[in-house]
Amino acid sequence: MSAPNYQLPAGLAAQLTRLRVPGLKSAAIDYLQSCDNDAHRRRLEEFLGTIVEAEALSRAKSALVTRRKNAGLPTGVSFAAWDPARSTIPVERQEHLKALDWVDRHDNLVLCGPQGTGKSMLTEALAVELIKRGKKVKWLTMKNLGQLINRHAADLDPHKGFSKLAKLDLVILDNVGYFDVTVAEANGFLALIEATYQHTSLAITSNSHPSRFADLMPQVRPTQINAAIDRLMHHAIVIQTEGESQRYIDATTKR
Repeated sequence: MSAPNYQLPAGLAAQLTRLRVPGLKSAAIDYLQSCDNDAHRRRLEEFLGTIVEAEALSRAKSALVTRRKNAGLPTGVSFAAWDPARSTIPVERQEHLKALDWVDRHDNLVLCGPQGTGKSMLTEALAVELIKRGKKVKWLTMKNLGQLINRHAADLDPHKGFSKLAKLDLVILDNVGYFDVTVAEANGFLALIEATYQHTSLAITSNSHPSRFADLMPQVRPTQINAAIDRLMHHAIVIQTEGESQRYIDATTKR
């Protein structure tokens, strides 16, 4: 018999709400309410639940692909390829970073140290894990920052290209200090810190400690770069890596 006060099963109703299909939800309630057989209604509920679950899974997979593409990660390396024993970073600190609660707090991360000591690899593995959790990430270099500044040079606000970055969960700036910094790149560095401050976590890898960032950008007035570094360090985790290049060790070991 029909059920005048019929309500969808809680799990099914919640799933339809998450999928944002109010028309389908309303139609399902009307149709299932009119069923004159309880057993038939339950079978239809199960069928609809299966279809809705499949749609939710399909959307989740599609969203994951989109987040990965938008992130622009150089290799997509994950923690499956990361050997914590080869890093000079204490395992306890590695585990703290992997928990990713620092991203929820909008804290920053600076990994500094010699080339080949796993800074970029660890940062990319953290990014991959964030993407799996539904977070939005972007991988950038100083060159990218300069390009972004130049692209909007004719605008009244040349920093406007950075506003989208403040809507992400993590922005990674890789290899700061590996190459000479141009004026546009230095201005982009300032704009990035201003845009993400207390809104988006910023992870930086560099062969220089943040205290030396001002030396890398002599084109910028000391007051500007010092203010930017102060913002960067306000809520920052700074980790120094040490040792020889793992890439060099691997290459020489294979000979």
